[in-house]
Amino acid sequence: RALTIMADKCRDFETLLADVAPEPLSMYEHNGILFSRPMEVLHFILTGDRIRMPLLDGRLGQALYASRVVFGREAAEIRLPHTSHYLGMFGVREYVASTRTGQFNSLLTLDFPFVLTQSFAPLVKSVASERFTKKYKQMVSSDDAGVSQAEELLDGVDDLMANRFAMGEHHLSIAVIDENPKRLLERLSIARSAAADTGMVMAREDVALEAAFWAQLPGNFRMRARPAVINTRNFAGLSPFYTFPAGRKSGNHWGEAVTLLKTRAGSSFWFNFHRADIGHTLIIGPTGGGKTVLQNFLQAQLEKTGAKQVFFDKDRGAEIFVRACGGTYLALRDGEPTGFAPLKGLTPSPHDIAFLRQFIRVLVRRDNRPLSVAEERLIDEGIEAVMRLPAPSRSFSALREMLGYADAEGIGARLERWCLGGPLGWA
Repeated sequence: RALTIMADKCRDFETLLADVAPEPLSMYEHNGILFSRPMEVLHFILTGDRIRMPLLDGRLGQALYASRVVFGREAAEIRLPHTSHYLGMFGVREYVASTRTGQFNSLLTLDFPFVLTQSFAPLVKSVASERFTKKYKQMVSSDDAGVSQAEELLDGVDDLMANRFAMGEHHLSIAVIDENPKRLLERLSIARSAAADTGMVMAREDVALEAAFWAQLPGNFRMRARPAVINTRNFAGLSPFYTFPAGRKSGNHWGEAVTLLKTRAGSSFWFNFHRADIGHTLIIGPTGGGKTVLQNFLQAQLEKTGAKQVFFDKDRGAEIFVRACGGTYLALRDGEPTGFAPLKGLTPSPHDIAFLRQFIRVLVRRDNRPLSVAEERLIDEGIEAVMRLPAPSRSFSALREMLGYADAEGIGARLERWCLGGPLGWA
């Protein structure tokens, strides 16, 4: 029955988190041996060491405790087979007055490993309501000056009973792990400063360090050093379940990732142009911000895929890159023939003719004045007639003949500037 309940809960979580494509932690086989990904994750959280964890008989805790942990006054030593890791922890002494999504974003940019642990144990509605009421009565009987807080307690009871939120016991801890005990002190200071940006008052764990360490594991609620009652809205703000994106290393639309980038936190980001099979990518930045450099780098990384690339460049900013990659770079200069001849280059297929109809309409339209039905029909008939000619005979001049000369300001006259000999005929 317990396994059935667990399977149901896992399916619920996968459905709720479907947008981020969660990956269930399960067993896997390597060299004929069965290993456990859940145990590997838990071992990594405790020790900062990534190793394969075989599936063993017996209790999970005994299998996890493969490295001796020695607890001191304010730090712990994790003795691994090949080295030692040192650990220090913080807990929340005072919670911030209000919470918001992204409260701990400042921690994401830290360039060293740390473990942020949170747990939330829901309280029965009657118990939570009793705590609200008891606190309100204490404030009233003691003539507490916090009038707004007392009113918020009454509002909280109303929201609780109306199921607008639920209450629960929450705990949060931050563990910093390092191989160098001196560097650990520096990183603990940096982590504490970053955590202070959230408005939380963080306290260094000393006497309760061992309890806080083991409370990082699921189910060890009784060992939480500093639990506090908050509501589900607070918990949602403190635990948004996101971090810097990691991308996807393999299994993409083009197979392997295009390249590997580094986030502000120093973590890996496997870059791909595609999201599923959609490959639109937009790069935005200020002048001189490195947009062209980034684009050139990404296109250079694309060479391993064998993809054909067409590059439309402005002000010849990528000419050196294109030529260095062995590409052909054609510069377009005002007044010099470009060699573009859409009527000659395209075929009389329905797709190409549909494009030419739209293209010619753009060339001959007037600002703020749509083409008339007669003009549109004349364009369509002219394109049909020109595309029946042999390719060498197709030109804008030939199309001009089809559009007639009756109207001195008509579509034929407006097309003349794009014909050979016209002001824009070179284009």
